[in-house]
Amino acid sequence: MKKISLFSLLAVILLSSCSSIPNKSVFEDLTTDELAKAIKSDDGFGDFYESMHGLIALSTFSEVQKAQYKDVTYRRLYKYINHETDSAKWAPKLEKWGKEWDETLANDLAKVEEKSEYWLNYKAENSLSRFAKVELSSFYITHYSYIGGVDDAYICFNITPTEGTIEQIKFTYSYSYKINNGRGKKSHRCIYSTPITGTREGAWEIDYFEKEDFDGMTVSKFLQNYDLDIEITDVRKDGKNYSLDDLNIPEVITAFWEEDTPETRDEVAKLVNPSYKNRETYISDKKDAEMKEYDELCHSFQTAIKEKSIGNILKGLFD
Repeated sequence: MKKISLFSLLAVILLSSCSSIPNKSVFEDLTTDELAKAIKSDDGFGDFYESMHGLIALSTFSEVQKAQYKDVTYRRLYKYINHETDSAKWAPKLEKWGKEWDETLANDLAKVEEKSEYWLNYKAENSLSRFAKVELSSFYITHYSYIGGVDDAYICFNITPTEGTIEQIKFTYSYSYKINNGRGKKSHRCIYSTPITGTREGAWEIDYFEKEDFDGMTVSKFLQNYDLDIEITDVRKDGKNYSLDDLNIPEVITAFWEEDTPETRDEVAKLVNPSYKNRETYISDKKDAEMKEYDELCHSFQTAIKEKSIGNILKGLFD
């Protein structure tokens, strides 16, 4: 009697299981008997069938698109999905791609601080603070005489030209609780359009929803509780306009300065190397390329169904 190897036996079992799953277009419903037979051969098929039907219903494929994917059958797509989700098979490849990233692109991410420092120095060398000094000077708070509570609330700054008269100045001030490490930062823009030859105090109204927070506030108390940042953004001097925008600091750098997150760090790393991808994306793209090579039609169908179903969900939310 001829011996059958374990590999051959497993192949026979797998082929037998697959043959019980209909080779029928995913745009056609299975009969109760077809579905029952498929689930009996592979109990995971039931969940796959329900999920796929739900996604197809959300995706609204046109007749032309259905013709494009007519060869995507339940059997073919189920095989594709099983291959994609076989964690044991993918584990060594994912580890290999992770090491590749560690040995190459991780170096670009490590240079984010260096790139940020370069632009910080550049900004400091070209800072508009060379034209004037802006300092928090006082708070002006009034109260309702008959019901109490804050009526008017103003924050005041002293503006002092440092290189002669300035005709106009624009600046921003932002503050956040020190205990929040910069989270919840509130920013405001100010403009002073009267020529300034010496120190001049300007007052700007505090936002209605914030003014109660400033009741009884003093400069010393404010600076004790808050981190305050003041930045001059525009100056007009001797008829010439100077602006921070003229420095052309990349938006990804300013976004990183405003909030240091994995996402903003990734964007700065792309300044270091335009081909940079974060570790997760690098590994995901590698796997995606292999899945496309494994079955290009199913890969295209899966991509289309994800885009269409997500797009229609979002459309439904905003309609």
